[in-house]
Amino acid sequence: MKNKQILLFAFVFSVVIGLSGFALHQNKNRKIKTVEIEFSATEPVFLTDSLVNKLLILKKGYKPDQLKDSLDLSMLESLIEKNPAVAVTEAFTYPDGRLGMRIEERKPFLHIKGEHSFFLDQQGNRFQMPSVVIDSLPSVRGKFEDSELPMLLKLVKTLQQDLFLRQNQIEIIKTKTGLDLNFSGLPYTVSLGQPVKLKEKINKLKAYQAYQNAQEERSLAGRINLAFEGQVVTTKQ
Repeated sequence: MKNKQILLFAFVFSVVIGLSGFALHQNKNRKIKTVEIEFSATEPVFLTDSLVNKLLILKKGYKPDQLKDSLDLSMLESLIEKNPAVAVTEAFTYPDGRLGMRIEERKPFLHIKGEHSFFLDQQGNRFQMPSVVIDSLPSVRGKFEDSELPMLLKLVKTLQQDLFLRQNQIEIIKTKTGLDLNFSGLPYTVSLGQPVKLKEKINKLKAYQAYQNAQEERSLAGRINLAFEGQVVTTKQ
């Protein structure tokens, strides 16, 4: 009886080893038939499935019917992350032979417009996507040094903290004396001056607009200046 149990165990063990080896062999020789791409955002701004597929094939990181075991997943991740709009990529394979790609796009926060336009995300990373236009983003016009970009990010974040102001599309323009702001919902340009005492200046702007809303006849001011301490100076159109 004991010998029969040993023989049975040996037989079962051999079968398991054989099946495992066969499965391993099959897995190594399984070909990649499809690529499944998953974006972290429900509606990616810059990338599409077809664009990622073309990039993988054109850069020879992957080819249809390639053996699953021959894929260099780290190389594929590095290849996709060379795209300036990509923050993080994760490449992996499914047991059935599909190639999976999880891609996190950079989220554009600010559009710097000019001869060399580019986007900034909230962390200050800059990236260029020349063919893309996003009208809803705050935009900046004028020549700014790299050292001034953190100031612009701080300014926009401060403006968007205010419920009233963040309902507007914002345009920032560099002038000889500081910064001008245009808000889509306000009929005048706001001269901010230097980006200091921002909360105080925002409160002056809101107080001025509240006063205008209470008047039967509104001012025809084409510009208001917040740069002066404790007052709002208006210039008519």
